[in-house]
Amino acid sequence: MLLIFSPRTSNRLQYILQLLLCDQLGINYELTTNYEEFDSSYQPKLNYSQQQRGEEIFIHAEELLFERLISPQQLNIRIWNHLTIIFANDYRSALPFDPFAASFFLVSRYEEYLPFNEDAHGRFPAEQSIPYIHHFHDIPLVDHYAILLKKVILSRYPDFFFPEKKYRFQLTYDIDMAFAFLEKGIFRNAGGYLKSLMRLQLKEIYFRTKVLLRVASDPFDTFEYQNWLNNKYSLHPIYFFLVANHGIYDKNISWRNRNFSAIVRMISESNGIGLHASYDSNQNHEKVKVEIKRLEDMSGKKIIRNRQHFLKLRFPETYRNLIASGITEDHTMGYSSLAGFRAGTTSSFKFYDLEKEQATPLVIHPFAVMDATLHYHLKLSTDAALEVSKKIILSVKKVNGTFTFLAHNDLISDKGPWAGWREKFEQLIEFANN
Repeated sequence: MLLIFSPRTSNRLQYILQLLLCDQLGINYELTTNYEEFDSSYQPKLNYSQQQRGEEIFIHAEELLFERLISPQQLNIRIWNHLTIIFANDYRSALPFDPFAASFFLVSRYEEYLPFNEDAHGRFPAEQSIPYIHHFHDIPLVDHYAILLKKVILSRYPDFFFPEKKYRFQLTYDIDMAFAFLEKGIFRNAGGYLKSLMRLQLKEIYFRTKVLLRVASDPFDTFEYQNWLNNKYSLHPIYFFLVANHGIYDKNISWRNRNFSAIVRMISESNGIGLHASYDSNQNHEKVKVEIKRLEDMSGKKIIRNRQHFLKLRFPETYRNLIASGITEDHTMGYSSLAGFRAGTTSSFKFYDLEKEQATPLVIHPFAVMDATLHYHLKLSTDAALEVSKKIILSVKKVNGTFTFLAHNDLISDKGPWAGWREKFEQLIEFANN
């Protein structure tokens, strides 16, 4: 047990102490605002205030965790011991920065509550983020800050027990479109033929015809290959299915389709599944509820997980929407255009609603790399994509975190838009799973 003194307390402080000490380091703590009680205790103790009083561990506290407003912050970012630190200071403190305030700023996505220039899909652009601007978007700083706190505690209390934390690999799939040509019906295929004809894509017409005549396999139907990978590497992926009404950005097979339902049910028997909430559901919990019901009917499973289609995420509206819809886990937290750590951590954490100043039951599971990012946004070759992914994996292994990869059934097809990626994808899995 670690005894912590702070002259003031707040929901923000309680939240980040729970996250860093209990969730990240696996230890318990007790918080007191009574210094006499703190001073007389023989427990291991840490003073989180603006004044050191005794021989206890002292961390100089910034004001962020005691404020009840959302405003631009003076972050004072520096490099210290080859690590970026936020809220750096020159006080005689155990660390030359405030790891609690810094971690809260990152995991709460504080900057996304401030004004920004949204992208074409109404999202917060990764390129406007503090981590990207200061070149640490590919480093899980929160996990490093937790490790620094562990080292500080052990330097003062060498017998303090910390449970071992182990690295994990979690593979996830977004099933935006289960089939490229099959199960789409006469009208959608006719439209596809017409579009290919207008573009003089004769090979596309020929291949579509072969698939529809069942003499060639559908390029997006990679589910047998996925199952083979799961068995070979003892993987338990989480699948997110798009079951929206057809629209400009929601183009999956109809949720009423029997073959699509059969795939969903088959996958749900041995893997975790969740909703891939539609493009237009981002601020409409009624649509989310309808889609949850559809997926539950298709799978026979209760749906508690979600990932937003197009990674559409607005704070705090999207998460409030999901909570109102009965979702308890969200997997949207990641960059659409960059590989890295949007919330500065590899580990799961509870959503903190900054406007309401309260922690919520919604658990956020961040991902680090998405195949579509590597291909469409960064426009990397398959070799370069594998190297970028390996670099991120190594950064996660360094902190014994969880590396989560977001894959799509179409991009792991040998005949899809990223031909040749399948071999690299398996190499990625082997490297991440080791």
